[in-house]
Parts: sequence; structure tokens; C-alpha cells
Amino acid sequence: MNITLSKAQVTEIVSLAGMVIPRRCNLPVLEHVRFRLTGSGGLEIAATDLEQTVLFTLAPESAEGAGEFLMPLAELRTVKSSLKGRAAVTIETAGPDTLRVITRTAAGSLVHPCESMPVDEFPADPPDTGLADCDLDAFLTACRAAAASASTDERRGIITGICLDPKEKAVIGTDGRRLTKKPVADLPLGTGAVLPVTKALLKLDPGAGTGRIGVREGTHDAVFELRTDSVRYVCKCMPGTYPNYRQVIPGSIGGFPYTVVFSDSGLDTIGSLAPHVRNDSTHPLFIAGHDGKAAAGIETADGSGCAALLPDCRFSGPQAAAVAVNCDLLRTALRYGFREMRMQDALTPLCFSDGADGLHLIMPLRGEPSAALASQFETILGGAVSPVKARADEPAQEDEPVTEDEPVPDAQTEPEPQPVTAEDKEEPEMTEEKKPAEAHKPDLKMIGTEDDPLARLDELVAESQEALKQADTAVRELRKQVRAVKAAYREREKEMAKNLTLIGKLQEAMAA
Repeated sequence: MNITLSKAQVTEIVSLAGMVIPRRCNLPVLEHVRFRLTGSGGLEIAATDLEQTVLFTLAPESAEGAGEFLMPLAELRTVKSSLKGRAAVTIETAGPDTLRVITRTAAGSLVHPCESMPVDEFPADPPDTGLADCDLDAFLTACRAAAASASTDERRGIITGICLDPKEKAVIGTDGRRLTKKPVADLPLGTGAVLPVTKALLKLDPGAGTGRIGVREGTHDAVFELRTDSVRYVCKCMPGTYPNYRQVIPGSIGGFPYTVVFSDSGLDTIGSLAPHVRNDSTHPLFIAGHDGKAAAGIETADGSGCAALLPDCRFSGPQAAAVAVNCDLLRTALRYGFREMRMQDALTPLCFSDGADGLHLIMPLRGEPSAALASQFETILGGAVSPVKARADEPAQEDEPVTEDEPVPDAQTEPEPQPVTAEDKEEPEMTEEKKPAEAHKPDLKMIGTEDDPLARLDELVAESQEALKQADTAVRELRKQVRAVKAAYREREKEMAKNLTLIGKLQEAMAA
């Protein structure tokens, strides 16, 4: 069989298959893309890494014969880079494990062989999943917004993925410092799932926007599937229970006294300050407001501070106020459309809204603007500002992470009542329906290095690396000394050899 593809089609194949196939694979067959001619003359392409699979169809420029073959993705990337203008490529099966690649250009044809592998070694296609109609544009937009808040630390397990919650009809992502909840009005799932953050979810273009999704429960794992008219994407769901994110969402966001509404020009101004911010808990970005105006500022190395008015941004509140926040987390929230920020106090998360029931939480940082920065804020805003304070009826608390042992209630069934223990009496567990607003735990706790075991492990690793560096330096120094001693011995041996030669000559002379 042989097929002819245009440069645009080769580019599409490389793009879609590259979302699934990693640069390095443990199994050589997984580095290949499967081509199969269908009975209707269409070309079906498949790529997989065993955890996720993408299948898509296209109409080749021409096709002859029937059957299927495998071709390395690396070879397809080479073909893509070699095609210029309106050039095309023909791929022919020349043997059981050999292909002929013919690149056709205006100047002629270039032919070169390409090694392949037996098709029967390629993994079988995943079985079909029960699917339901969904607005894929809205679904993928929500997945990408939630993925921006998911943890990138592989040691954090389940929160490196995003949660599909059919009860809330939303997609959720959190890394313990921030949380995004993005609603999907027609999320057609009967059961919840946690999806890994993959290139396909971040880059897949649904085209017309309408498609089908579903989750299939298996014996050992669950599988998520997304399908459009031409693309089918399947991936394994992450095993485990997602943390109960509902406990960190404040119960009365509408009653927060301070509000800042950001604009595009305000985001640009914050972006101009970002290169000067280290984005850690000791170097925050301050957002201040007074008399309807908002400003942003940072502390500088010389202690003078740097502040700028945020154009077209609006502030409202009972008095002037300022809050410290991680600059990078703030910019991410604003880029994903969460432009309205509400503040209550120094211990409650900053709550961002996108105007469409979407919610984003960021824990404020501890700290107050210096006298120099406060003076700049006063000059820009026309009034003195002071940091938002903790509520008088709530004592200061130590920072704690969103833990992974507090599951999201199952979408189908209510949790069974558990016997009350002494610990439960101190901190009673209440369901979403029974928990009163004043008892609702609103704080998204920050992870402190002093009580975070992962941070302590990082410190131990850093200390071990430093000890290894010192040991390596000592070993290198010892090696230098050994080389110096060896060189000295070699010199002594040379001198001794010379002396022995002279003695021998003297003995010969005396004997003569």
C-alpha cells in the first residue's frame, strides 16, 4: 500500500501524535505512529504511550492498496522539516519492516528507506466509552484554567491532576496555595474523575466546539474519553481521592468589604513590575486601593519602594487598604479571566471571580508595605493606606496545606455517618448542607516550610547535595596531593637512577 500526504497533513499528524508520544519511550514500538486505510478511503492515524491514546482521521492526497503500517514519529518530523511550499510525500510499504519515503518537489523526487516495526506489536485501540454531548470549547477552557492551578510537583500525587466534579458541574485544580473552580454548564458525567494534565488537554483544538465526553469505570482504573468528528482522545484517570476543596471556599464571598476590579492595562502594569519580583513569601507584590483607585507596588533593594497606578482599575471598600500577594499567582489568575478580586482580612483567601460563576482563590501573603512604599501609595492614591487586618474574633493560625486525606464527597451517594470520636468533638465534620456559614472553614492555608514535610525533604536534599560537594572537593584535593607525591617519587627515582649510573661508571674507571 502507499499513501500521499501534503505538508499540512504531515504537520497535523506530527502535532497530534506529538501530544501523546514522549521524546523517550521504554518500548520502541511506542515511538511509532500507526497508519491504517479504512474501507471508505480515509486514513486513520493512532499514537499511544499506554497511558493515553489519540486516534484521528484525514483524507490523504491519494491512497492505493489496503492495510496498515507503523512509522517512527522522528522520521515524520524529519519529513515535515524537509517539505517546502506545496511539496508532498509518498509513503510506501517496501517489506514487512521497511518503508520507502518519497519526497516530491518541483525539482524532482528524493527516495530513502525507513525502518519500521511489525504492526501486531502496536497496542490495541481502547474500547469505546459511553459518551454524552458536551460543549468542548467550554470544557477545555475550564480544564486549562484549572490546570494552571494544579501542582507541578510530582510528589504531590493526586493534586497534580484536575478534578471533574459532576455534582458541582465544574473543573477544579489546586496546588495548596491557590484553587481554581471553573464551571461547565452541561458537564455530562455521571461519576467524578481526576485527569492528568496532558498536552492534549492543554492544546487540543475541538474545531466546531461540539463533541462528546465520558468516563468509563474499569476493574482497576477509570478511563476518560473525548471525541470530535475527526479526533478521539482517551486517557487513564488518576487513581486516588481528590481533597475536599469545598472546605476552603468562603461561605459568603458577596459580603467581603474590599473589591478590586482589574483591567487589561492594569495587568500590563503589573507585568512591568513582575521581572523585579522574586515570587516568594519574602518579596510580595502589594495591591493597594483608595477612593476608587488601585495601585501596585514592590519593595526595592535600596528600601525606596516602587509603586504605580493601575489604569482603569477600580477599588471599593470602607477605607483605604493594601494586601500582599504572590505576583506570579496573581498574574495567572488575571490571565485566565478572573479580574474581580475580593478581600476580607489577612487570613481569608483572596477570592477572584470571572463574571461567569468561576472562582479562583489565592492565599494572601504576610507582610506590610514599608514606610517608603506606603508613602508612594499615599501620593499616587491621594490617601494613606493600611494593610487589611485579621478579624478581631479570629486568632492567628499557623499555615497548613490543603491535605489529600479529605475527599470530595462522591457525586452519586452521600457519605455514611461515622462514629463520633474525641477528635471529632474538637473539630466536627459537617456536610456541605449542614455546616453553618459561621463554622465554614474559609481559609486556603499556605504551605509553610517549617511544617511541610516535602519542604523539609527539599532542605535535607539541599544539605546532602552541599555535603556531597564538600566531599567531592576534599576528594579532588586528596587526588592532587597523591599526584604530587607520585611526581616527587618519580623525580627521586630518576635521580637515583642517575646516581647509580654515575657510581657504575666510577667503579668501571677505578677497576681500569
